[in-house]
Amino acid sequence: MPTAGSVTWFDLTVADAQNLRDFYKAVVGWTSTEVPMSDSSGS
Repeated sequence: MPTAGSVTWFDLTVADAQNLRDFYKAVVGWTSTEVPMSDSSGS
């Protein structure tokens, strides 16, 4: 169970996600998990 005040989920959609992910891993020590996404185009 997460502790009070901890970040447990953060979803950010950006053009350069890999570099941003690596930045937060290096600076804050966050980890990431790849999650398969469905087509969100509405088709």
